[in-house]
Amino acid sequence: MILIGRTQPPPAEIEMQAEVIFGEVPDSLGNAYYPKKEAGLTVPDDAKGNGVQMEYHPDVNSEVMRWLACEAELIQCVGRARGVNRTVETPLQIDIIGTVPLPFGVTEVMTLTEAKPEPLDIMAGRGVVLNCEPSAKGAARVVAAMLPDLYGTSDAVKSARRRSRCRTPNENSILSKRHREENLSKRWRSASLKLADSRYAVPIKVRRCLWRGLRDGETPPRGARLSKMWNVIFVLEPLLPEEHRANAGYILRN
Repeated sequence: MILIGRTQPPPAEIEMQAEVIFGEVPDSLGNAYYPKKEAGLTVPDDAKGNGVQMEYHPDVNSEVMRWLACEAELIQCVGRARGVNRTVETPLQIDIIGTVPLPFGVTEVMTLTEAKPEPLDIMAGRGVVLNCEPSAKGAARVVAAMLPDLYGTSDAVKSARRRSRCRTPNENSILSKRHREENLSKRWRSASLKLADSRYAVPIKVRRCLWRGLRDGETPPRGARLSKMWNVIFVLEPLLPEEHRANAGYILRN
């Protein structure tokens, strides 16, 4: 479960609610926004804990109403994941992106920069991973083809790899260690890719199934497996004819 952001009504609205509920005129912030104060996070003894700058209302009654609209709503959202029903075999991971301290134990704290995925992780999300070292011959061209929004050329990939201290063993960190990629043989297949402008064939793994949203005006082919989330219709990629495969996972020959 990924929880992003929070609800936070403006102070004037919160003060009005507090006056109605408690029958007392609150100490108003006027035209000012909520002040901030340092708040700690609950982490295990061996984990790195950071404080956050949380917003609050100095008036006690107004703070009650603000907390109900902000922290309480986030707590309810976390409860929707039904962690109480999970077991050791079916763990639940909750990623909270924001600066609101919640009454939960936090296993790991990191900045947004630290949490951003590495380029090879983004490739995995698009359906293709290298089945070799990133420094292998021809691999940089494959990475550039999969990540045109990050790298324009294979030379840019090589330069980025030289600047980065990250050494990613693909089999371990991209495929084998993450619980969402279980049943590797069922979800991924091995392949060898030789791009038209490359001299070398590069070992890769391709995810068998990719879901993507239908584009405006696009009609799904008969028999395609569909799923709807809100107003977006998703289709299972392998059932689409070649002319519809504009997903990044299919810009390679597979």
